[in-house]
Amino acid sequence: MASFSNSTLTRRQQNFNFRIYTHVVYRDLEQDGGYTTKQLIDQQMRHVNEQFSAVGISFTHIGTDYLKNDNWATGRDELGMKRALRQGSYADLNFYYQASLPFKQSDNDIHGKADAFATFPSETIPGEEKFALDGCNIRADVVGKPDSLHSIDDVAVHEIGHWLGLEHTFNDECHSDQWGYDLYPQQDATISCLRNGSPVKTCQGNYPSNERNYMDYS
Repeated sequence: MASFSNSTLTRRQQNFNFRIYTHVVYRDLEQDGGYTTKQLIDQQMRHVNEQFSAVGISFTHIGTDYLKNDNWATGRDELGMKRALRQGSYADLNFYYQASLPFKQSDNDIHGKADAFATFPSETIPGEEKFALDGCNIRADVVGKPDSLHSIDDVAVHEIGHWLGLEHTFNDECHSDQWGYDLYPQQDATISCLRNGSPVKTCQGNYPSNERNYMDYS
């Protein structure tokens, strides 16, 4: 089972509960068209709660809305979509399921395909645009798929970690002096170690691996 870094999360003495609003934005009724059933979403929410429970964090799923919109389902006009759909306060997580999440420079320069992405928190409530964009986006066809690059629903756990403020285990490569507990210096991402992917990148092999940490790419 993967884990989070004790060096960050176990400093918190309180328990925290966050509300989650989920939005399914699809182009057709297939999973690769963005459609995600309530059964799959409930499965994912249970998994998320199970993985965060050890650090005193829980999530209450408020509900799911469904919208057919070809442009929004394929990653175009993200701001317009989120302005229309976002619910709750800045402390509430909005989670968007879509058909595709392209890597893009702008709405007119779209290429590649991402599994998911998330925003990082601000210390103060941001302005209207950043408030609207706050949340997590996930490609529907990676939800609940044990044969995908990642284990079942671990992509959601990883992205929610970002939304809570956690960075990748490899962000500072081998140069940070902030490591400790179960987080170790790492020069590069570990890609799919469960499927015989790249070797673990632990800075000349001098440290234990982060491959079981959710904030790696393994």
